[in-house]
Amino acid sequence: MTLLIRSDKSIIPAMKTLFIILLMVLLSSCSLLPGDNNATPDSASQQSSAENGSGEAKEVKPQPFQASQTDSSQVYSAADWSSDAKKTFENAARYLKKNPDRAAKGFFDAIKLAPSMEPAYFNIAKIAYEKNNSKMLNKIMQKAQQNNIGSPRLFTAFALGMRQQSKFNDAKNLYSQAIKLNNSYLPAILNMAILEDVYMGHLKKAESFYLSYQQQLQAQGKEDKRLKNWLTDLKQRLKKQQKGAGK
Repeated sequence: MTLLIRSDKSIIPAMKTLFIILLMVLLSSCSLLPGDNNATPDSASQQSSAENGSGEAKEVKPQPFQASQTDSSQVYSAADWSSDAKKTFENAARYLKKNPDRAAKGFFDAIKLAPSMEPAYFNIAKIAYEKNNSKMLNKIMQKAQQNNIGSPRLFTAFALGMRQQSKFNDAKNLYSQAIKLNNSYLPAILNMAILEDVYMGHLKKAESFYLSYQQQLQAQGKEDKRLKNWLTDLKQRLKKQQKGAGK
């Protein structure tokens, strides 16, 4: 029996398309959403300490009433929130898994009582992303802008939602804001790299962010075993791109 091997050149473009689709699925599944806030309030000392914003390859879970450092002049502190606001937040958090819509409503109620409660904004953004609810996302983004609320993890959550809606430039701006507030915040750096690479096709810019991610991992004593393969693949695609440009 003779085994026939096709040499049809039309297969090559199809294989390239399949490779790109597989790459998008792989990297999209690796997007980092900062940790959730469905824990109960922690001790007073932990509540008053500022969140350092350092994410890692696996989810981190900050305490719900931990203060969120946004820049050198602005810290959101649990001390600013009334007991009613905290209780409303806690009640909402109980429904995060079993009834996210009810949880989101509760977090919106908490924001009415405490407009500076950054964890409530973050949880709503996270719910909106997980449910692919653009209406909810846009509403909480507007509310955050009105109340001047921002943090690295919040901007990153907003950016993921914008990317989900294929609003790539908006996502890029939000990742940039997150990195500006904290240039060592790993989820924002990695997701920016993925955005530039897979969604926008800016391979050289993507390489810069992947390398920045690598440097920050090393500086923080952390490791992401996926990164080596990503960089190897990216360099191969950059070479092909440069060869194509030279023709």
